Amino acid sequence: MGVVPVAGSVVERFEGWVREAPGAVALVVGGESLTYGELGERSARLASVLVGRGAGPGRWVGLALPRSVDLVVAMVAVLRSGAGYLPLDPGFPAERLAFMVEDA
Repeated sequence: MGVVPVAGSVVERFEGWVREAPGAVALVVGGESLTYGELGERSARLASVLVGRGAGPGRWVGLALPRSVDLVVAMVAVLRSGAGYLPLDPGFPAERLAFMVEDA
């Protein structure tokens, strides 16, 4: 496996790993895993959808997902869109989530 430069944004560093080691395991959550290539493909597809819905620099995307592979895909996709993400615990009461979204 090659060396990925330390400089650059999180997205640039991630894309470096996708290019350098697409078959390497990027994450394991429970019994599910994704390689860098798979994570790259899934997050790129979702990032495209998010951009189509208005995500981008200066925008926030709320993520209300349990800890899972899908949460990591969503986090990477939001970053790839240029937006920031607001983690929202789906176990929180609706009033608390509404406050967090309004406050953000």
